[in-house]
Amino acid sequence: MSIVILGDVAITHLYHVGDEAMTEYAIDALRDRSIEDVVVVGNSKLVANRFGTSSVPRIGFDRTKSAAWRKARFDALMASAAGEEGGLPANDPAHKLIEAVRRSSGVLIAGGGNIASKFINHLTERFALAALARHFGVPLVLSSQTYGPELKPVHEKQVLEMMNGAALVGARERSSYELALSLGSDPKKTYRGVDDAFWLRPQSADRERVAELELPADYMLASFTEHAGSTGISRKNYYHRIAQSLDELVERFGMPVFLVSHVGSLDDPAVRSHDQLANDIIAGMTKSNRVSTLPMLTARQVVAVTEQARFNLSSRYHPAVFGAGAGVPSMCISLSLYSSVKLRGALKNVGMEEYAVQAASWTPARVVEGAERMLDEDSGLDEHMRRIVEIRCKEGKQWWDLVAEVLTGAPAPVEIESVSEAKAWENLPSWSTENRTVTDLVERTDRKLTEKGWALEHAKWKAWKFEKTVEQLESDLNTVRSERDAIANELTQTITENTSRKRRWRI
Repeated sequence: MSIVILGDVAITHLYHVGDEAMTEYAIDALRDRSIEDVVVVGNSKLVANRFGTSSVPRIGFDRTKSAAWRKARFDALMASAAGEEGGLPANDPAHKLIEAVRRSSGVLIAGGGNIASKFINHLTERFALAALARHFGVPLVLSSQTYGPELKPVHEKQVLEMMNGAALVGARERSSYELALSLGSDPKKTYRGVDDAFWLRPQSADRERVAELELPADYMLASFTEHAGSTGISRKNYYHRIAQSLDELVERFGMPVFLVSHVGSLDDPAVRSHDQLANDIIAGMTKSNRVSTLPMLTARQVVAVTEQARFNLSSRYHPAVFGAGAGVPSMCISLSLYSSVKLRGALKNVGMEEYAVQAASWTPARVVEGAERMLDEDSGLDEHMRRIVEIRCKEGKQWWDLVAEVLTGAPAPVEIESVSEAKAWENLPSWSTENRTVTDLVERTDRKLTEKGWALEHAKWKAWKFEKTVEQLESDLNTVRSERDAIANELTQTITENTSRKRRWRI
């Protein structure tokens, strides 16, 4: 029997390195444990090319549609699964997923950061897949996830229902683990782990592809989102600050910097998007002439490039994960509450949380200082990272042994043991105290802004609903008035006719 795997992968003209990496490692881990029959949710051609597995289409919860539309589709999906009336049309592609889950021995929701209200289409898809697994009595595992940090109360209930139906609940940061427990997830089956892509390794073909790039012996990497998140920084100023930081790294260390795209188009060289376009602009803004872009690479190829880098700077999450897994010094810049939770979590997993810098604390000079401390030969960082990676690899093997057993029918353990806490690297930057204060302030402010935004949305919805109710009442009132006037006219006409008859009778 097969394992159904859901990750945000195999999307036409959109390759997300991190999402692909997590699903790719999940497949690796299952194959290493002699589980070959895997069904990946996504575009069939892309799934076959990238993973060499069979596939089924996505359910399709369009984020542009209303909540009522998504609920109706979910209800139809479950009706079809139960063989009841009101199900999906006969030609709906979601029937294939229903059948795949029915025939499976287990369902795996691969690692990701999409169980949040801002990604409502992804959250709903995961909720629906969990509901199908529960309906057919199939074991469900949630692998390394970020939960929230922004969840509306209605979505908290859905996430808890998903967790309650799972045999294992994985969280990839301590904050996500604590949120899962606060929502009500069973501590005995909730696992505080690390991101699955931490253990993704290149294959020989990936190293050969990287060798073709003819990179120098010493170089640095940089990976940035195409936007500045919730910082309020204009895109132009954001790119300018990145360019300044990279120029100062080049000047201080004499190494070239290569910009790596983590979101873009992989399958068609003629199509460029997202990070690819942003990196072109950033490279063009630099003055050193030693900052350039790399072509769009696969997840394994990015890991291969990362393994050989001397330093890794990013505002994206998975560069920090790849750097941690390869023992490469990594520094991150947080642009929102969402990115702060993930980046701090990724670095905390290897004792480097102090090097997750808030955008409000970010200056080129601080980037250089961070790199200086990490690259100092006497810093002890190499040994620190070596020990932690060794521990994490042992823990990862134990976790995936357990995942494979549960997905193939073994009972879940009475209680699972989470990963050990990484000892913090003690070489703190001069700005660490200030950055902690700013981090707390920024995260609290972002949470309040999000909650106020939700309240405003709700108020607008209530106002719209009230307006529609008023319009309907006015329409109903006009209808009643018209009926009244019609009755009055009819009555007047009847009285007039009766009066006329009486007069004729008297004559």
